[in-house]
Order: sequence, then structure tokens, then C-alpha cells
Amino acid sequence: MDISVCIVTYNAAEHIGACLRSILEMVPHGGRTEVLVVDGGSTDDTQKIVRGFAGRVRLVENPKRTIASNRNVALREALHPSIAFTDSDCIVPPNWLGMLSASFEEIQKSDPRLAGVGGGNKAPSGETPFQTALGIALDSFLGSLGSVQGKIFGERRRVASIACLNALYSRAALESAGGFDELLENMCEDADMNYRLDQKGYGLYFVPGILVEHAARRSFSSWCMNMYHYGIGRARIMRKHRTLFSPAYVIALFFLPGLFIASLLGILWRPAFLVWLYIPFTLLSGYFLALPKDPASGLRVGPILIGTHIFYAAGLVRGFFMGYPGNSGTGQARS
Repeated sequence: MDISVCIVTYNAAEHIGACLRSILEMVPHGGRTEVLVVDGGSTDDTQKIVRGFAGRVRLVENPKRTIASNRNVALREALHPSIAFTDSDCIVPPNWLGMLSASFEEIQKSDPRLAGVGGGNKAPSGETPFQTALGIALDSFLGSLGSVQGKIFGERRRVASIACLNALYSRAALESAGGFDELLENMCEDADMNYRLDQKGYGLYFVPGILVEHAARRSFSSWCMNMYHYGIGRARIMRKHRTLFSPAYVIALFFLPGLFIASLLGILWRPAFLVWLYIPFTLLSGYFLALPKDPASGLRVGPILIGTHIFYAAGLVRGFFMGYPGNSGTGQARS
């Protein structure tokens, strides 16, 4: 299997060198490989660092800058029929392409409509206490709603979506779906693509044991802002695809209004205040989630879960008011 490894970047000087070294040091997987970096006009030393790998890495500049447009440039520029995506702040294992390609070829025998396979991600070795607690929080239903972006499944399974920080796609499938929707800019462009692939009858699979190290947010505040923007992106693709609604997302949408209304009702009807038991319940849940993995994180996981819920819910509300540009006729939407 011939594979184009594509990394999209913007101001990634802190991480891009280590990412590229991990890719270039991989064990050969049995096919041809190219490494393509699409940069959205970085103003730091990202391009300088990438050019230091000249002859082994191809750099393409994209003036549009957004993640979705960068992915489309990678799709157009790639030389091979299979495309592996990872992020510039990720470190891939030595046998990354070998495991992805072997899994793809094996699954394709029973699912000829296979579009892509992917794995999970974990915090890098030597992570901070916050990153350790974040990993525990995300590897739970309360922290990820079962999304492969955070949850690490123990068995191979067909899934609705795979994360583009650790994925191998058929280029033909991506092109058949119309490429990435550039109106989504920097958030949920991969979830939107995966949904459209599923609607066309393509299969996506999560494969256990294929983990990349991901330098996720390093502080509580930066993580909460990330979840806020992710909530905006999720709401916008639900506005784009009305059939993408699920009970979990609807509950999250009414999370903050529900707490507010319960507080008002509690003035007249005291049992309404019971809704606020959510706080101690989530703190206790976080504590017990941490016990078997890292007891020292017990007091950190609960607040991370609460922050995730609050800021994701706030982003959902904002995203629904913003809407999806393609629905208003102000932009050209991809199907």
C-alpha cells in the first residue's frame, strides 16, 4: 500500500520537528511513502523547521490557513492512493503505518466499502499531572460521550467517526465525499467528513493498539476553551446535517439552561435544587475513575469533567445561534 502521510500546520514550531522525526524514523511498512506538510502561512519558525527536512518532506503553503482548506490541499497534492493524517503536535509509534495499513487491508477483505481506519491518542511520556487527569477523563463516557477523539476502545469496531490525528483513508473515498467542507474552517471538519462518508455507505473502523502521543492542552483554562470551540463546531455540523442529532448532544445543549431554570424554580419549589447534585456526582465519578489508573489524579478528574461539560455546552449554544454558513446562502457548501 502506497501512502501519503499528511500533516496540516499553523504556527507549530514547538512540535513539528519531533512529529516529522517520528514519521521519518518509522519502520518501513512495505509500500512507498511520502511525507507532505501543508502550512497555512505560519508566522513562527514552522516552515524553516520543515525545510530542514528537505528531500524527505514536501512543504506546500496554503494562504487560506484553515484546517479544512489545508486538508483539501493535502488531498489534491498527495501522490498516493492512501492518505494518513496526523497532527503536528503528535508523535507516531515506529510501526504506525504498518499497523494502519495491515488493518486496512485485513478489514477491506470483509468490507469492500471501507473508507478509513484509525486509532486513539494518549498524552506524551512525562506528561503533566493535568494531562494525566485529562487522559483519564477523556477515556470515559462522561468525558468523551464515547467519541474516539478521547475514548480508547479495547476491541476493533465499526464507528461513526475516526479522528484525523491518527487515521488512514482511501483517497478515492475522500474525493467521492467531496473533500473537506471549508466553511467549517478549524473545527469538526473531520467529523463532518466522516458523517458524509457514512451516509454514502462507506465504513470506518477503530483499531485498538494504534496510539499516537498527542500534546493536548496543558492547562485547565486552555482545555475549556478548546471544548468551547469544539462545541461550536459540533453545533454547526448539526445545523448542516439535521439527521446528525443525538440524545447525548441534545442533553448537552440544554445543560446550562437546565441548571439556570432549576435555580429559578428552586426559589418556589425546593426539590428543583436537586439538579445541582450533578456537581458532587461528577466530582465523585471523577475520583472513582482515577482510582484504578492514577489515584493521585482523583481530585483533578472531576473538575475537568465539569469544565468539559460546561464549556462544551456553552459552545453548543453559541454554535446553534451562529448556524452553518452554507444554510444561509452566504457561502458555498460542500455536499
